[in-house]
Amino acid sequence: MSVAPCLLEARALRVRFGERSVLEDCALALPAGEAVVLTGDNGSGKTTLLRVLAGLDAPQGGEVLFSGTRVDRGLAGEARRRLQYVSSHPYLFSTSVRGNLGYGLAMAGIPAAERERRVAEAVAWARLADVLSTAPGQLSSGERQRVAIARARVLDPRGRAARRADRQPGQPFARGGPRAGPIVVCRRCGGPRRGA
Repeated sequence: MSVAPCLLEARALRVRFGERSVLEDCALALPAGEAVVLTGDNGSGKTTLLRVLAGLDAPQGGEVLFSGTRVDRGLAGEARRRLQYVSSHPYLFSTSVRGNLGYGLAMAGIPAAERERRVAEAVAWARLADVLSTAPGQLSSGERQRVAIARARVLDPRGRAARRADRQPGQPFARGGPRAGPIVVCRRCGGPRRGA
């Protein structure tokens, strides 16, 4: 069995907030086409790791590589176009689901026919056909997350760093069909710990 090439890799990451170490000597390799579930207690560094992997925050030590190119000091070129971060509380524009999915494509100058093709593909992948004309305020939290993930997917990224803070991974991850890049899912493992 062949091993898929590594699309996104973290080596010896170190992140501190003041005196508190959040990530220490953290290493992770995400092959193309794989789904990964990242679990841990609240405050254990899941979101910090994803923000570093997505190029939103810089680590104090270590490195992040995207397709073998170092990107931990900021995304550039192909990595910036292809790596998406989706928050557990995504911002959606005040338009329909269809409008949210097509917005980035329109801003990128993608022709209308290609926009419609990509939006239709993302709608089928995320199972959003029933809510295409719905405004974000009328969607459930899970539906808003699926719209945000589909919006990232429609831009054709090879990798999506997605933070999902629910107790069960979303169905698009479980049964989404072929994936071009790693999808990382963060799950909350219970409430805050109580002292003894």
